Amino acid sequence: MLRTPAPPPTKAVQCLHCRQTIRVAERATTISCPLCARGIRVDDVVIERPITSGPVRTCGLVVVGKRGHLAAPMIEARLGVHVLGRLEGHVLSGGPVILGPKAVWNGDCTAARVVIHPGATILGGRFCILADEPPSPPPPPHSQSPASASGLGRPNPSAPRVSGRPPLGVPV
Repeated sequence: MLRTPAPPPTKAVQCLHCRQTIRVAERATTISCPLCARGIRVDDVVIERPITSGPVRTCGLVVVGKRGHLAAPMIEARLGVHVLGRLEGHVLSGGPVILGPKAVWNGDCTAARVVIHPGATILGGRFCILADEPPSPPPPPHSQSPASASGLGRPNPSAPRVSGRPPLGVPV
């Protein structure tokens, strides 16, 4: 009797283009997303020497080793970015960005979390930490807030005018 081989182990990744979660073989490096048909890199990117490149995009990690230097206009990693060497570019990370004790950073960063070890050098850029929860939706348009119900929400006559018209409720 013939036994069928076990399927290869899989892992879940989020497509960089359509943002849908898909399952891929653990050993896969690049695939075509079955939902949007665009090519995506699903393995980790490890930089151990100086490299200047175009955009770096992966569903895995971007790791810049101690002797590594990555210069790219855009670096996107779904699982995170770990820097022990030098990184230059705009980073968008779905996971943590970790700067080691001798890391050198130059560029913007948008990430779920940032960890900066003592001794790391930041030469420039803006850091934006994404909220764990999406912002709460605005209240319905016709609901009264407690301030307006108590009379505290009346317009301020000394408030700046918008479009050259006085605020509502202010005598002209």
